[in-house]
Amino acid sequence: MFVYEAMPLQQELGPSYVKVTKIQIDSRDRNTDSNGATDYVIDINKEIQYVVGMEMTGFDFPDTLIPSFTSAQNNTAGTNIVDFELFANGTVVSNTFSIALPERHFEYQNLYVPYSGYTTTLESLLNDAIANDSDFGDGQTYEARFVVTPMPDLTTRVSVSGSGVDGFRFLFLTGSNSANSAYEQMGFTQADTTMELEHTSPSATDLDKYRYVDISIEEVPELKPVQRLYLVGNSNDTVSNNPNYSRTRLLTDPVHRLRVMRFKLTLAGGIPIPASSGQEHAFTLTILSLSNETSIPKWVHQTFTL
Repeated sequence: MFVYEAMPLQQELGPSYVKVTKIQIDSRDRNTDSNGATDYVIDINKEIQYVVGMEMTGFDFPDTLIPSFTSAQNNTAGTNIVDFELFANGTVVSNTFSIALPERHFEYQNLYVPYSGYTTTLESLLNDAIANDSDFGDGQTYEARFVVTPMPDLTTRVSVSGSGVDGFRFLFLTGSNSANSAYEQMGFTQADTTMELEHTSPSATDLDKYRYVDISIEEVPELKPVQRLYLVGNSNDTVSNNPNYSRTRLLTDPVHRLRVMRFKLTLAGGIPIPASSGQEHAFTLTILSLSNETSIPKWVHQTFTL
């Protein structure tokens, strides 16, 4: 973290003037009272008195900060569970299966990209879920195999094959995890699908459901949030704004002494950011404060000679 000050503004108007302090915040500089890279405390190396406004500029945030799927937490529904059933000879011959998609940022990718893409991850999880099943598992009577095909229109296409296998269906509505279902991100509606060998979602995947991060500072409760930062669709994996375009927000209740700042980053709806996502980030916080030149700054050392 670096701290520097700009020259006073409008000094000619009198002894009271506005100071502009710019603080370089890096989440890696958080102190030991922090709860991770998205709920953390920063100690600044000086005290800023009578803060009347602030803004955030010069952002450097990874888009991986925003996950495609989240688990249920803090009384909020999750979006990462998929329940499904398999059929053989016209009958469901096994218990309901469930998978949990990882809480990370996914891009819709094709067959030639790394294994961590959405389609390959979904395919792997579906096959892992049935691998040890006594009916559809490896080497069993109805050994089944799922394939997830990347589609040009970004829909989700899932097919199943196997001797005697009649099809499968997603239980987005009646499954035991329907409250935390991933149907929307996968491009489906919240309804159970019919028994088919192949299902294609009626809509494109929505892997950017959480489009922004809210940045709040506990010491400035008036600004909730201090900044809403949109991170979707940036090819360089970072977002920065124009520092020449002022977004300063003035406070009606000034902060009299600011030495510690407690930052909290959340997704839409106040959902905590999963710890598994890429979280480290940096930005510049610009703080406006009032100063009075009739008082002697505490950093002035005076020597009197009689």
